[in-house]
Amino acid sequence: MCPSESLLHFLKAWEGLPGGRPALEAYDDGGGVWTIGYGHTHGVKPGDVCSAERANDWLEAEVDECWHAIDHGIAVTLAQHEMDALTSLAYNIGVGAFLTSTLLRRLNSGDFGSAAEEFPRWCRDNGRIVPGLVKRRAAERQMFTDADYTNTP
Repeated sequence: MCPSESLLHFLKAWEGLPGGRPALEAYDDGGGVWTIGYGHTHGVKPGDVCSAERANDWLEAEVDECWHAIDHGIAVTLAQHEMDALTSLAYNIGVGAFLTSTLLRRLNSGDFGSAAEEFPRWCRDNGRIVPGLVKRRAAERQMFTDADYTNTP
């Protein structure tokens, strides 16, 4: 199994500009992190620019890296939509945070329902609840529980 095209489209909708377009100029994500493309942050600084092709390349490479990193921490068998939802979450909160999360611990104990209830706990940035993250976590939870990838901004 590998990241699905549906996951990439989902992430483009959440990480990009309206219409799923990449941000071709660096911007502050609102939490003090400089971002470009579809959520790319590594080495990004004010004034950076990229092409749409480069943004797609970054997204595909980073999602693949994230997928494989979290896969090593998952001890249960997952369906495609479940792994896609967890990858979206980890892509946004960071692999380290995901791998030490209560969500993963509950998932690995086989309690998928309890794991799904953990998605809404990841809605803060710098200690503040962010409405966009509340919506995204609901969409990821819906993907995880119902294989529904349609809940996008």
